[in-house]
This record gives sequence, C-alpha cells and structure tokens, in this order.
Amino acid sequence: MLDVFGLLMPVIQQMQALAIPLGVADDGTAIQLSLFDIVRTLVYFGVLFWLASLAGRTINSQLEKTEELSPAFKALISKVLGDVLPVTALLIALQMTGFNLATLAIFSGAVGIGVGLGLQKTVANFAAGFTLLADKSIKPGDAIEVDGTFGWVSEMQSRYVSVRTRDGTEMLIPNEHFIVNGVINWSRSDRVVRLHAPFGVSYRTRDLRKVQALAQKAALSVSRVVADNEPTCNLMEFGDSSVNFDLRFWIADPEAGLSNVRSEVYFAIWEALHEAGVEIPFPQMDVHVKALPEGMSQAEPGAAPDAPEQA
Repeated sequence: MLDVFGLLMPVIQQMQALAIPLGVADDGTAIQLSLFDIVRTLVYFGVLFWLASLAGRTINSQLEKTEELSPAFKALISKVLGDVLPVTALLIALQMTGFNLATLAIFSGAVGIGVGLGLQKTVANFAAGFTLLADKSIKPGDAIEVDGTFGWVSEMQSRYVSVRTRDGTEMLIPNEHFIVNGVINWSRSDRVVRLHAPFGVSYRTRDLRKVQALAQKAALSVSRVVADNEPTCNLMEFGDSSVNFDLRFWIADPEAGLSNVRSEVYFAIWEALHEAGVEIPFPQMDVHVKALPEGMSQAEPGAAPDAPEQA
C-alpha cells in the first residue's frame, strides 16, 4: 500500500535513519541497528518461528506414536527441539536481514551481568531439566513423592515439572528442586514397592502369633497386594496401651495410589480381628494411689463413693 502511494522508499529511509550505533567493525565500517532492521527481522522471525513450531509439533506427534522409544527419551527430544528450533529461526532471520552476527558479542557482557544478577535460578532450572531427562531419574508417568506430597509426573518443561496430585491439582515444581532436595520415585526401576500398615492389639490378647497370621491373611485378601511377595507381620514393641505390630505388604502399581490400598488393608485387618474376637484398644492409663491424705479412706475396687454428710 505504501508503494502504491509512492511512500514506501521515504518510509524505509526514515526507519533506516532511526538507528542505534553499536560500534565499528574490523574493516572500519560503522555497525548500527536501525528500526527497519528490527521490523524486517521480526517479520522474518515470525514466519520462521511458525514454521519451526509446526515442524516441532509434527516431530513430537511422530515420537508419541513410536513405542520403541522410552518416555524420558521422547521428553528429551521434545525439550531439545523446543529450545533449538526457535533459536535457529532467530539466527536465520538475522542472516536474511543481513545482520552481522559478530555484533552479538557486544551484548554478551550485558547478558552475563543479567545472568549473574537475576537469572541464576532460571539458568539452573534450565540445566536441571536436561539433567533430569539425561539421567532418567524421573520421566512422564512416574509416581513420585515430593516433600510429602504424592503425585504423577504429567509434563516436563524447560523450567519446571508438572506433577498432578490425587486432589486433581497441578503442582509446578522447579527442576532445580529435584536436584537439590531429592525426590522419592515409586516407579523408577522396579514398580513393585513395599508399604507398611502398623496396628496394635490389646494386652488381653493371649495368642499373638494368631494375630500375626490373621494380619498376613487379611493383606492377601486385597486384590492389589502382590501374592508372590508374601506379606510379613512383625511384633514391633510393647506400647503404652497396646501390643504393636507392623504389617508389610507389596504392591505392583504405585501409580494407582498408596493411601487407598493401605486403607483396604486396614479394613481387612479390622474385619479379621473382630471376627476372631481380638480387641483393638484405645489409649488408656492406670492411676495407682499409694497414699491418701489423713482422714480419707481408700474405697474398695468397684465400691461406690461415700455420700456427702448432711449439715
């Protein structure tokens, strides 16, 4: 439209006149960045970035259909493409506009200062993301526990890992957090994991080995408990109010949840103990009075207290 009205060249000349000097090249020519160069670069970069995004989505779609590749390797390739393709598009756009890439060295000092002052965490999270994928410590689909919160890795981005909890919420945890603080991965190498279900019985229980057998049988009655790894029930201690046991059992699907299967095991223990007439006690305390104040007599066990005297 500007060319139709004969305004194209004047506008270009005006935009070229609005330039920022960047220095002098080795051959003595002045290096400057004009408004025309910026606009032209943005146009080229927009088109190339769209093409790069389209190519990235196409490659990721093909990767998802490939069953031979592991989820961690797929996520690593997706992350590399997501970072490399936009940078490549920008460099090509700069070359197409005739921008001298050597001038980028002028901004290296400013970028270094920026990284040193405010981008340490961003760079650390970016590097930690590649580390997590390279060493396969976590990958999409893993059941993990972070700071006492259980969830599933739904997505791994350049800066954070998205963990979906059992409440249906998405936790966006920085990549660096996994490197510094660690993570419990319930499904990294072996999906068969052991859980604990501690419980106690009354001191009036005579056959404690029967309690042990009942607990082990109750655990096997739950469908998610692995029968190949036999549950074990150990007597742990003589507590203040109960004889305490610890039932240990194995499951092969931690991604399906831990609290729910532990709840089913507790239900089974409760039903088995009640059917056998075994009491599950509540906390209680016996108080023994060794001496009474003068003038007071100790009542016999079970006797009603004396009625107060009438005036």
